[in-house]
Amino acid sequence: MMQLKIQLTQKYSLSAIHQLDSHCEPEGGFHGHNFNLEVSVSGSIHEQSGLVISRDFMDHVVEKRVLLFFNKK
Repeated sequence: MMQLKIQLTQKYSLSAIHQLDSHCEPEGGFHGHNFNLEVSVSGSIHEQSGLVISRDFMDHVVEKRVLLFFNKK
């Protein structure tokens, strides 16, 4: 029997900042950028849940591994 493969893609946004050096900004100010991020997970459907991954778990992983590190909103 052939395994059905699916892909789940979630979109996230984040804001990141960095400090400008004295060449760009005499007082060494901060400068920010906004980013859009798409994270995809693909694989076989789990027989019991009917999912490749739960959205809650995917959100949790992206939050802990990406957004908390970079997001400076």
